[in-house]
Amino acid sequence: MAPEHKAGIQGINGKVGTKKVTIRNRHRPQFRVDDMIRIVSSDDSWGCATILTSVEFYTYATIPEKDFVDDGFISREDMISGMKKYYPQIEPTSEVTVLRWGRIFMSWAKR
Repeated sequence: MAPEHKAGIQGINGKVGTKKVTIRNRHRPQFRVDDMIRIVSSDDSWGCATILTSVEFYTYATIPEKDFVDDGFISREDMISGMKKYYPQIEPTSEVTVLRWGRIFMSWAKR
């Protein structure tokens, strides 16, 4: 069974399947390139399986602009503000993991 990764994965502009990156609070060394993972929506209503193509470790202050824009944020300030909704204790120096994936191998939805 693939490791499970819960994420709000609706995607940019609400298009399911268009999102290919997520920013996760803290360093998460359990994720590695070429790992197969299951990604499920935060409400468990749907999910998919994919292969990680990139696992990068940063702080909120050093995440490359491409990564936070690809995750749907318009600026670094927008990203930090959005992440604080889930992790109120974060600071610009807090550690993060940026996960990227490629093709979706299968998906499912609860009816």
